[in-house]
Amino acid sequence: MGKRDQLERWLADDRAWVREEAALALALDPEAGGLLVRVVANGEESSWVRAAAAKSLGIVGSKDTVVPLLLGIAATPNAEPELKLAAIEASCRLGGAEAVAGLAPVTRDEDLLVAAAAERMVLRRCAL
Repeated sequence: MGKRDQLERWLADDRAWVREEAALALALDPEAGGLLVRVVANGEESSWVRAAAAKSLGIVGSKDTVVPLLLGIAATPNAEPELKLAAIEASCRLGGAEAVAGLAPVTRDEDLLVAAAAERMVLRRCAL
């Protein structure tokens, strides 16, 4: 069995920490973008697992399809802060300065940490 198959099995594990580690490990698989998008978009999944998948998408994702998804999550009012922070970083990693405009509304997020992270990225034009 290949590493990818094992990681996909771990993404279905009952333990959130195992799913989170599998999502992080998928950053090493350049073909994992579609799988990671499904994890990020799964509102039933733990926010920590979704955040780990977002971080991995920032490495292996396709800019044109993933950045709009990540910016949408970062701007979602009821999304968990850890997920928003991961989405902010991943969108900047993939989209660079092009992601700045999408982060502008997030600078007014009700969570001050999220707003500050978005503002920092806007001011730095997404330079990590």
